[in-house]
Amino acid sequence: MLRDAARPSWRSARARTDSDLDHLARECHQAVGATAAEAAVALTEDDLAPRPGAAARDPVQEMREKLERMGPVNVLGGRAGAGARGAPPAS
Repeated sequence: MLRDAARPSWRSARARTDSDLDHLARECHQAVGATAAEAAVALTEDDLAPRPGAAARDPVQEMREKLERMGPVNVLGGRAGAGARGAPPAS
C-alpha cells in the first residue's frame, strides 16, 4: 500500500526533472548554438584546463556587487504605482 502511495510523487518528480532538463537543454542550445553533446565534442584541452584567477569568488563580495548595481531601494515604498496605503491605482 505504501508503495502505491509513493508512485504519484515519484512520477511527478520525474516529470518535473525531465521538464527542467529539456528546458535547460533548449536554453543552452540557444545560448551556445550547439547541443551539449556537440559542444562537448568541440572542447579542447585548453578549454578543460583551469584558468588562473578563475577560482571560486567570494559569495559575499558577489552579493555586495549585485546590491551596488541595484542602487538605492526604498523598502518602505511599497509597489511601484501603488496608491495610498498600498491600494492598486485607480483604473
